Amino acid sequence: MIALLTNDKTLERMLELELIRGGFSRAKPEEASVWLLDLDHPPAALPNGTGAAVIGFSEGAPTSGRGSPSFPILPVPYPTERLQELLHGLAHRDREAGEQMYTVSGYLICGSRRIALSASEEKMMTLLLRDRGRVVTAQALLDALGNECGGSNVLQVLIYRLRRKLAFDGKSRIRSVRGVGYLLTAES
Repeated sequence: MIALLTNDKTLERMLELELIRGGFSRAKPEEASVWLLDLDHPPAALPNGTGAAVIGFSEGAPTSGRGSPSFPILPVPYPTERLQELLHGLAHRDREAGEQMYTVSGYLICGSRRIALSASEEKMMTLLLRDRGRVVTAQALLDALGNECGGSNVLQVLIYRLRRKLAFDGKSRIRSVRGVGYLLTAES
């Protein structure tokens, strides 16, 4: 069951036809196992989900059909065969494969939770997600923030805020590696 999350009526109709072509059924976002998310024209508010997999769509997406390590991003117009391949792979994925995390439009989607992020937190979280399970140096995180680094402890404050936001179930998801940087645990 697949949900379409877009405000673009043309894209919505095109994706509906792809669902019919692939033999998929459309569902409410809360009930779907896969979300097709328009990154250029997202809904006003992202609904709470159930840990659904995501396929993103954007006019500015690379033509390779690869997005972040968290979810694929297809260009608009999208390659229909690649979309069908992704839909078939995701619709039947093992739901116990682990916690899916990704950032989109000022939020971190963590399983079925939607966590609001500041612009700086989103930049850092995107970098930590990209290298999930590997250490990201403090300098790389500072470079990602660019001109937003006003004080000497900005990085520590942002990490503290992210840790608090991600500890909703008591799990520690961001670890410090003394003298090097931080890592987002792979098994969270």
